[in-house]
Amino acid sequence: MSYAAEFEGRILLDDIVHGTAVSAYLSEDELVLSKAGSQLQKLNIFLRPFSPSMLFEHNPQRMTDGVFFEIKGTKVGSVTHGPLGHPGDGEFDFRDVTSYRLDMKCLSDRINIEIGGATTAGISCLDGHTLLPPMQFSVWFDIPRQGIAEFFKLTDAARDRLLMAFDLAAAES
Repeated sequence: MSYAAEFEGRILLDDIVHGTAVSAYLSEDELVLSKAGSQLQKLNIFLRPFSPSMLFEHNPQRMTDGVFFEIKGTKVGSVTHGPLGHPGDGEFDFRDVTSYRLDMKCLSDRINIEIGGATTAGISCLDGHTLLPPMQFSVWFDIPRQGIAEFFKLTDAARDRLLMAFDLAAAES
């Protein structure tokens, strides 16, 4: 099962903004975030392990206060950027992700997602002997209330339970 959508948001690499929309692809074990709308240059952030269940919270207090989790390890994802040579060559700069933190907060009209992380030094695709410096990344996007069921492919019953939790959270805040 996989989920994909584009959302208003931003991706920053070392404080440089890469677009104002985020494409999110969510599978059973991975989240892929990309700069939306770019056909030639592709920026991808792969985060794993990741599960759709990490984004679901039904406790109204935690929904409004927000929840977070942190993942750290030798390799918990990667950042790729390219193609950097001829578009058909498939040459991408590559860095391993060593840590990331996801913060999620439910508002009455959306789920707010913020992700920040760090990479190791990388390898230049154009010169395999050139090391690229480590980088910091952050991603922000909102999943609008009306798009939650479609993005997560929720059944009607699951959608109704989640939206009821949204309403309870909004009433308590």
